[in-house]
Amino acid sequence: MEKALIKQLKNTKFSKPIEKSQTGGCYYTLIPRVVKHKGMHSEDLTIMNIDKMQLLESILTTAYEGDEDSLLGELQFTFVAFLDTSAADKGVTALLDESWLSSDSFLHHLCKDFFPLVLEAPVIYGDLLIWTRKLKELLKDSLEWQFNENRL
Repeated sequence: MEKALIKQLKNTKFSKPIEKSQTGGCYYTLIPRVVKHKGMHSEDLTIMNIDKMQLLESILTTAYEGDEDSLLGELQFTFVAFLDTSAADKGVTALLDESWLSSDSFLHHLCKDFFPLVLEAPVIYGDLLIWTRKLKELLKDSLEWQFNENRL
């Protein structure tokens, strides 16, 4: 089974080597704060700067070649990195009030969707599977969150 997993991982688009960063930091897709186009009517320009949907679609097409999962993955990583760096002195839970930790929170619902995706996947990277199981148990034990065991 391990040989099949290694073979499958080698054939994915993510297995290709990338250039190593000289500085070793995280790099994110550039999303301009303000959009400016010469010749565009001021009303259209205002709408484009308020509603970023057209800009997001453009980034999805150019930077991600239409791969929505990759864009979503970068957004999720960015959120986790933000929590990690914002809570460096206080710990992540200092950023989260009680509503984030309740069993009806967005985070709980997100985990309820995430765990079955990973745990029921036909092939999954071993470390991801191990850490997903550990996170699930931690949330069950420390926050007393319930997850539908029948799906898993």
